[in-house]
Amino acid sequence: MAWDFAAKSAARQWVWDRLSAEGVARFPFPPHGRIPNFAGAEVAAARLLDIEPWKSATAIKVNPDSPKRPLRAEALRRGITVFVPTPRLRGGFKKLDPRRIPPDKIEEAASLSRGDRWSVIRGRHRSDRRRRDARRSSAASAG
Repeated sequence: MAWDFAAKSAARQWVWDRLSAEGVARFPFPPHGRIPNFAGAEVAAARLLDIEPWKSATAIKVNPDSPKRPLRAEALRRGITVFVPTPRLRGGFKKLDPRRIPPDKIEEAASLSRGDRWSVIRGRHRSDRRRRDARRSSAASAG
């Protein structure tokens, strides 16, 4: 099943229109202009992780969008480490290690609002480290 779209924007428009027309788009409405929530996201996440290269992955990056929560959760259930970028990568990546998350806490860990408890920050941007080091240096010389 392959479609030939002239541009990425045309493909996005087609998907948004289909989600609306078929009644599978979920809040917030309309789905246009965003990564949309949709009925069947859990099934889609499982199907994605059943195909290569995701099937054999030991670690994946999943953006922090709410509609991708089912993908983060399913990856963790399958023992895949999940890296979630922070806004503009200013805080690096949140690393979710499934070995450190109890099975009954996977949904919590995959959520945006409660996942921080289970994540460790990795790979802060160099400019953030320089600013932090400059603040420490200023504080040390002022003290």
